[in-house]
Amino acid sequence: MKKLIILALAATMSVTAFAQSTKKADEAKKKIERSDAAINDAKKQVQVGTWIDRSNAFVDAGTAYTSNLIAELPAAQMTTPNMLGAPKEIEPVELGGVTYDKYIYDKIDMYVTPEGMVSFWNAKEEVYPEAFTKALVALEKAKEISPKDFTKPGKALTAVDRLISEVSTVARNSYMIGQYKDGGKYFNCAFKAAGLKGELDTMSLYYSGLSYVEAEDFAQGKDIFEKMISVGAGQEGFAYSYLAFCLEKLGDVNKAIETYETGFNKFPENASIMGGLINIYLAQDKNPEKLIELIKKAQSVDTKNVSLYLVEAQIWDKIGNKDNTYAALDKAIQIDPTSMQAHYNYALYKLIASDAIVEEANKLPLNDTKTYNAMLEDVKVLRESAVELLEKAYELEASKDLYETLGQIYYICRDYDKKYQEGYEKYQATKQ
Repeated sequence: MKKLIILALAATMSVTAFAQSTKKADEAKKKIERSDAAINDAKKQVQVGTWIDRSNAFVDAGTAYTSNLIAELPAAQMTTPNMLGAPKEIEPVELGGVTYDKYIYDKIDMYVTPEGMVSFWNAKEEVYPEAFTKALVALEKAKEISPKDFTKPGKALTAVDRLISEVSTVARNSYMIGQYKDGGKYFNCAFKAAGLKGELDTMSLYYSGLSYVEAEDFAQGKDIFEKMISVGAGQEGFAYSYLAFCLEKLGDVNKAIETYETGFNKFPENASIMGGLINIYLAQDKNPEKLIELIKKAQSVDTKNVSLYLVEAQIWDKIGNKDNTYAALDKAIQIDPTSMQAHYNYALYKLIASDAIVEEANKLPLNDTKTYNAMLEDVKVLRESAVELLEKAYELEASKDLYETLGQIYYICRDYDKKYQEGYEKYQATKQ
């Protein structure tokens, strides 16, 4: 019986919250109706205030159902009677590898972290279609009428800042729930709004492009990242990487390669650019040794950059040149003996090579013991060297994963020498 009473009370709270949001939606619609009349009035349509008011009316419409919501606020506070009231239902959902509680209401869904904090939300219906886009158009018209109003504090800049704040929130929410195309549109709206007051909001532009890529709208993504590069915002190379990716998806492979190469010359440390270059060269059966030329050029400029030698090793490995792979890693360790990544990568390549030899040895005829034993000796040398490298890597930067990898290698090498058996026993005794 007590549960029924609580549910009845919850329903009353939800009805109250619904009534409040409905009232805001109705008020926003009325404001837009009055604005429609004003912009059709010959005298009012040339007044900057008419268009600023229109922008605010559309922002009101875009936020009518969500204006009470505040990120990072405890959900317990948001569900009180004077806020949203209790939800109709709560269900767990997984987004981005995190499980949220989705609080379901008539007009909105609210997503709550495992810690009970409001993270993001979604309005399930629009009060007015494309409200934020129309708000931006209204402000653009206002600036046409009176540019000076957008250079000093006042109603115009206040309206711009309000639009940026609200549409950025909606953009983030759209992205978080996987509505990537909407996210791209709203982030781009924030970028354009910032431009009205002379600001270059490259982060909004970047997230707009990223959202379109996630939505697999590669044409829109291409346009956004081209715009970023045109205004000098390379985003540490990621603008080039994503532009090349979009071009490749659109079938313009030559332009994609050219973009990757341009990006690499500007941002040689960007692993995304390098990875894209390697993959597209191999996919197109182009000579990946051209990448080595680019790497060597970068190394000559930045002689102490270990990451460039790690990338060189990766390229040689893709080509299948083991000796040059090892030479690049030797150079990396020579430059920085404290590089955990260099030691770990070196060990990894040697273990991969040893596994390949084992696989080939197992294909030999059973009577070819001489060749088989010689190949196993090569395996032994590689594995023992890998153990030393892994030990050094762990000494430089201890981690549970690395420690467990050591334990596995000690186990594999336990028959080679007493020290490996002892190492394995030590690992077992101190297993993390």
